[in-house]
Amino acid sequence: MRVLVTGGTGFLGSHVVAALERAGHEPLLLVRDPARIVPALAPLDVPGVARIAHVVGDVTDERAVAAATHGVDAVVHAAGLVGVTAANAQRARATNAHGTSIVLRAAVRAGAARIVYVSTYFVLLPTTARLLTPTLPIGTLRDPYAATKAEAEAVARELRADGAPLTIVYPGSLWGPHDPRSGGAHALAAAMLRGQLLVLPPGGLDIADVRDVAAAIARAAEPDAARGSYMLSGRYVTLRELTSALGRVSGRALAARELPAWSLPPLGALARLAGGRLRRLPDAGFARTLAAVRPGDDAPAAAALGFAARPLDATLGDTVRALLAAGRIDAATAGRAAPDGAVA
Repeated sequence: MRVLVTGGTGFLGSHVVAALERAGHEPLLLVRDPARIVPALAPLDVPGVARIAHVVGDVTDERAVAAATHGVDAVVHAAGLVGVTAANAQRARATNAHGTSIVLRAAVRAGAARIVYVSTYFVLLPTTARLLTPTLPIGTLRDPYAATKAEAEAVARELRADGAPLTIVYPGSLWGPHDPRSGGAHALAAAMLRGQLLVLPPGGLDIADVRDVAAAIARAAEPDAARGSYMLSGRYVTLRELTSALGRVSGRALAARELPAWSLPPLGALARLAGGRLRRLPDAGFARTLAAVRPGDDAPAAAALGFAARPLDATLGDTVRALLAAGRIDAATAGRAAPDGAVA
């Protein structure tokens, strides 16, 4: 089966390519820069990585997308810009919202038998529901990234309602080995291990191992997989629990104080008055997002796609080792998680 993967040199996308290869499929990548293919895929033992099929182009380039979707059996749309700021907001909207529309509509026109769109659980927030499920309405979370993904989500839901062979998946925050760009969760893990978060806001994250999510997505792309919408949330942990778990896998005492929710607005004002010098304090927007997160209902994905979350400590240990290999932390910071690591 020939499967187009967008975002195939990113964190999740590279692991999806590896999962498709292991399942005996033929990945085709849409990439802006072919030079990124080998560094992204070689550490994952993808065979023939230097010769992997690819089309050069961007998800906002309709001609390139049309060429990439031509003749494929399935499409996995995992491309997206995650680090959204005021400076790149216009580019993020073009990539995450407009680019998703281009890719999904092109896949439908090309007659792909399976289309898998990688959404995010952020688009379901905020909610009063106890568990996150795909049946929840699109949320209004005050987060620049979530806003662009909410636009994309509306397109995906519309196409599926019109009969497109579309599956939507909602991964949790992705942790695990080998992030080619060391962003997102890897940056948070490095900051926590270095003791750069002096205080913790209330709330938490749904943490999913990138390998478990990639395997479920590869399964969703197969012709006999049940179409639908699936949470791939992993495990919900508070930031306090996450700090403790990172301390456990590294064998180091990581201490941080949790703040009550009422303290966040004055904390944000204090940080602004300090002119950015209080880098060890949480961003107020990040804190609002954490407070809105709920556990996801992964049972349908377990039944339909074989999704299973591996132990949290295994995921975190591999994350720490990946940070060490990437030079983001040193061996002393990795502690017991480092190869032959020991804690003094």
